[in-house]
Amino acid sequence: MTSNEFTLKNIFKFIFFLSFIDLLLFSIHRLLIKFQLTDVSANPFANSDFLLVNYFILIFCSFGVFLLTVIITIKVPNNKFKIYISRNTFFWLLAILLTSSIYIFFLQQTFRPRYTSGSITTLDGLTRVINTILLVCLFIIYQLNRKQSDYKTFIIILISSILTVDGLAGVAFFLSMALFEFYRLNFKKKISSSIFIIILTVIVLDTAFNFKYGSENSNYILLTGYSDYLYSYIIPRFSVHAEQLYSYISQDLDISNYSYLSTVIMESFNNRLKVIFNDGYDLFYPKTVGQSIAYSMQGLNARGGSSPGYVLSVISFLPFTIPLIIILAFIFKQVSFRLNERVNFIQAACFCFIIKAISANLLDMLPIISPALLTLILVYLSSHVFLKYKEIKET
Repeated sequence: MTSNEFTLKNIFKFIFFLSFIDLLLFSIHRLLIKFQLTDVSANPFANSDFLLVNYFILIFCSFGVFLLTVIITIKVPNNKFKIYISRNTFFWLLAILLTSSIYIFFLQQTFRPRYTSGSITTLDGLTRVINTILLVCLFIIYQLNRKQSDYKTFIIILISSILTVDGLAGVAFFLSMALFEFYRLNFKKKISSSIFIIILTVIVLDTAFNFKYGSENSNYILLTGYSDYLYSYIIPRFSVHAEQLYSYISQDLDISNYSYLSTVIMESFNNRLKVIFNDGYDLFYPKTVGQSIAYSMQGLNARGGSSPGYVLSVISFLPFTIPLIIILAFIFKQVSFRLNERVNFIQAACFCFIIKAISANLLDMLPIISPALLTLILVYLSSHVFLKYKEIKET
């Protein structure tokens, strides 16, 4: 199979998953509700009433976003420029990643910046943001320069992801990186790695449950099995973007009104200027699109915000989201081309979750002053990085 054929197939899989995962999760979640396999009252998010016409609109939106993204990705030119970095530079970036991860590990024993409003203006919050950006960027650089690197690089990246786990999203992030790498190994390495990944997953899950529920409840979940927990929490939790998209289609979100959404985006930009230059005085509420969604789904007492997801981000504020889709398209095309091998659907799902920080929150990038926009640009640049040292032969 030629490089171009690999590229097209990989692009299709990445975008297919990104565009249709909300439809799949929504369908599964609503079936669980219909057959009473999940407790709706345990979910803090409100679910819009099911209407068949709205479900068909959901299908149409997913298909439309898929076509739009595929067409843009195919049409964007192959990138010609290259960014070369030395072995020492890459090593120091890995050292910064590991050091910041160790710092975050000890920090999270008493304080969790990711769940604390306004923490991004503190050293702890900034460290967390920089650490997340480094994790994604260095993982992509490693995958696209795998012949010029070795297993120690990936181990450092994997350990760093484990150290920063503070909930189930962290577990999914760790698993996504581990599985993406697993399917790139040869058969002999897959046998030994599978045992290693299973052991690590149990440890990481236990850590995540301890963070969320405490040691006693964590032990209860581990001993009684995951099936009830899967139906009652994990699937509903991962269906949040899907339910938000359906609520948007049902006109149950405030941002279903285009004019209101435009106002929130503009005021979000003003809010960030006030935080920088006026100590956050006289802020507009909701402060962000994510907070507006949380207010609509959970009520005005909701803490923090909720990212809209890829499909909702794209359709809700066209045509202003198109420049961001184009940057994403360049990333998909560059990664697909430079991998130079066919990825399976599990790898496609893993990669999409790894870059969720940039694909699920396009609306938060529109106010310009945004960590998500910075992440998008740095991931784009990372897809063009080439390491400048001799090839290390794989054993």
